[in-house]
Amino acid sequence: MSRDIRDLLLSSVCDSMRNVIPRPIAHSEPMPGNHLESVDELGVAIRFANPIGMSMIMDGERRMFSKMSEMVFGMPMEGEMLDSCAQEIVNIIAGGTTTVLSGRGIAADITPPTLLNASASVEGYEGGLALNIEEVGTMRIILLSSN
Repeated sequence: MSRDIRDLLLSSVCDSMRNVIPRPIAHSEPMPGNHLESVDELGVAIRFANPIGMSMIMDGERRMFSKMSEMVFGMPMEGEMLDSCAQEIVNIIAGGTTTVLSGRGIAADITPPTLLNASASVEGYEGGLALNIEEVGTMRIILLSSN
Protein backbone atom coordinates (compact mmCIF):
# COMPACT_ATOMS: atom_id res chain seq x y z
CA MET A 1 0.00 0.00 0.00
CA SER A 2 1.30 3.40 -0.82
CA ARG A 3 1.98 5.82 1.99
CA ASP A 4 -0.32 8.36 0.33
CA ILE A 5 -3.29 5.96 0.41
CA ARG A 6 -2.51 4.98 4.02
CA ASP A 7 -2.31 8.62 5.13
CA LEU A 8 -5.48 9.52 3.20
CA LEU A 9 -7.38 6.65 4.83
CA LEU A 10 -6.12 7.56 8.33
CA SER A 11 -7.04 11.21 7.81
CA SER A 12 -10.49 10.25 6.52
CA VAL A 13 -11.12 7.94 9.50
CA CYS A 14 -10.18 10.77 11.90
CA ASP A 15 -12.53 13.17 10.10
CA SER A 16 -15.35 10.62 10.31
CA MET A 17 -14.71 10.00 14.02
CA ARG A 18 -15.02 13.72 14.73
CA ASN A 19 -18.49 13.59 13.18
CA VAL A 20 -19.55 10.56 15.27
CA ILE A 21 -17.93 11.14 18.68
CA PRO A 22 -18.81 14.52 20.24
CA ARG A 23 -15.48 14.92 22.08
CA PRO A 24 -12.08 16.41 21.20
CA ILE A 25 -9.85 13.81 19.57
CA ALA A 26 -6.05 14.03 19.47
CA HIS A 27 -4.01 11.59 17.42
CA SER A 28 -0.45 10.37 17.45
CA GLU A 29 1.93 10.59 14.56
CA PRO A 30 1.29 7.72 12.13
CA MET A 31 2.84 4.51 13.44
CA PRO A 32 5.12 2.68 11.00
CA GLY A 33 4.16 -0.74 9.76
CA ASN A 34 5.98 -4.00 9.15
CA HIS A 35 5.62 -5.64 12.53
CA LEU A 36 3.17 -7.94 14.26
CA GLU A 37 0.43 -6.36 16.36
CA SER A 38 -2.03 -7.90 18.77
CA VAL A 39 -5.52 -6.69 19.51
CA ASP A 40 -6.20 -4.93 22.82
CA GLU A 41 -9.21 -6.11 24.90
CA LEU A 42 -11.69 -5.64 22.07
CA GLY A 43 -11.23 -4.95 18.38
CA VAL A 44 -13.39 -4.64 15.30
CA ALA A 45 -12.10 -5.28 11.78
CA ILE A 46 -13.63 -3.91 8.62
CA ARG A 47 -12.37 -3.99 5.03
CA PHE A 48 -12.34 -1.10 2.59
CA ALA A 49 -12.81 -2.64 -0.86
CA ASN A 50 -11.51 -1.32 -4.18
CA PRO A 51 -9.71 0.89 -4.84
CA ILE A 52 -8.41 1.04 -1.24
CA GLY A 53 -8.05 -2.74 -0.83
CA MET A 54 -7.08 -2.74 2.84
CA SER A 55 -8.52 -3.63 6.22
CA MET A 56 -8.78 -1.53 9.35
CA ILE A 57 -8.96 -2.64 12.96
CA MET A 58 -10.16 -0.25 15.65
CA ASP A 59 -9.27 -1.57 19.08
CA GLY A 60 -9.12 -0.54 22.71
CA GLU A 61 -10.31 -1.41 26.18
CA ARG A 62 -13.87 -2.62 26.70
CA ARG A 63 -14.61 0.33 29.02
CA MET A 64 -13.60 2.72 26.21
CA PHE A 65 -16.11 1.11 23.83
CA SER A 66 -18.73 1.26 26.60
CA LYS A 67 -18.16 5.02 26.99
CA MET A 68 -18.40 5.44 23.22
CA SER A 69 -21.71 3.54 23.19
CA GLU A 70 -23.03 5.91 25.84
CA MET A 71 -22.09 8.90 23.68
CA VAL A 72 -23.44 7.45 20.45
CA PHE A 73 -26.50 5.50 21.68
CA GLY A 74 -27.28 7.18 25.01
CA MET A 75 -26.38 4.31 27.32
CA PRO A 76 -23.29 2.33 28.30
CA MET A 77 -23.25 -1.30 27.16
CA GLU A 78 -21.78 -4.46 28.65
CA GLY A 79 -21.23 -8.08 27.63
CA GLU A 80 -22.62 -9.28 24.30
CA MET A 81 -24.49 -6.01 23.80
CA LEU A 82 -21.15 -4.17 24.03
CA ASP A 83 -19.65 -6.50 21.41
CA SER A 84 -22.54 -5.76 19.04
CA CYS A 85 -22.43 -2.05 19.83
CA ALA A 86 -18.66 -1.87 19.19
CA GLN A 87 -19.21 -3.41 15.76
CA GLU A 88 -21.94 -0.90 14.97
CA ILE A 89 -19.84 2.07 16.11
CA VAL A 90 -16.95 0.98 13.85
CA ASN A 91 -19.44 0.37 11.02
CA ILE A 92 -20.78 3.93 11.44
CA ILE A 93 -17.24 5.36 11.48
CA ALA A 94 -16.23 3.31 8.41
CA GLY A 95 -19.40 4.36 6.57
CA GLY A 96 -18.61 7.99 7.36
CA THR A 97 -15.06 7.38 6.16
CA THR A 98 -16.36 6.26 2.75
CA THR A 99 -18.36 9.50 2.57
CA VAL A 100 -15.24 11.54 3.39
CA LEU A 101 -13.24 9.57 0.80
CA SER A 102 -15.97 10.14 -1.79
CA GLY A 103 -15.66 13.87 -1.22
CA ARG A 104 -11.94 13.43 -1.93
CA GLY A 105 -12.63 11.63 -5.22
CA ILE A 106 -12.29 8.01 -4.07
CA ALA A 107 -15.28 5.65 -4.10
CA ALA A 108 -14.87 2.70 -1.71
CA ASP A 109 -17.17 0.08 -0.24
CA ILE A 110 -16.91 -1.56 3.17
CA THR A 111 -17.56 -5.10 4.34
CA PRO A 112 -19.56 -6.00 7.46
CA PRO A 113 -17.55 -5.61 10.67
CA THR A 114 -15.90 -8.59 12.39
CA LEU A 115 -15.37 -8.78 16.14
CA LEU A 116 -11.87 -9.59 17.41
CA ASN A 117 -10.90 -10.42 20.98
CA ALA A 118 -7.68 -9.97 22.91
CA SER A 119 -6.26 -13.31 21.77
CA ALA A 120 -6.20 -12.18 18.12
CA SER A 121 -2.95 -11.15 16.50
CA VAL A 122 -2.72 -9.53 13.12
CA GLU A 123 -0.26 -9.79 10.27
CA GLY A 124 0.17 -7.55 7.28
CA TYR A 125 0.35 -4.47 9.50
CA GLU A 126 0.93 -1.41 7.35
CA GLY A 127 0.68 1.32 9.98
CA GLY A 128 -1.84 3.14 12.07
CA LEU A 129 -2.42 5.72 14.78
CA ALA A 130 -3.44 6.03 18.37
CA LEU A 131 -6.39 8.32 19.13
CA ASN A 132 -6.92 9.90 22.51
CA ILE A 133 -10.63 10.69 22.83
CA GLU A 134 -11.40 13.11 25.66
CA GLU A 135 -13.47 11.50 28.44
CA VAL A 136 -13.40 8.17 26.57
CA GLY A 137 -9.86 6.79 26.37
CA THR A 138 -7.36 5.65 23.79
CA MET A 139 -8.27 3.75 20.64
CA ARG A 140 -5.89 2.42 18.01
CA ILE A 141 -6.48 2.36 14.29
CA ILE A 142 -4.48 -0.45 12.70
CA LEU A 143 -4.28 -0.72 8.91
CA LEU A 144 -3.60 -4.05 7.25
CA SER A 145 -2.77 -5.04 3.71
CA SER A 146 -5.55 -7.15 2.20
CA ASN A 147 -3.43 -9.50 0.14
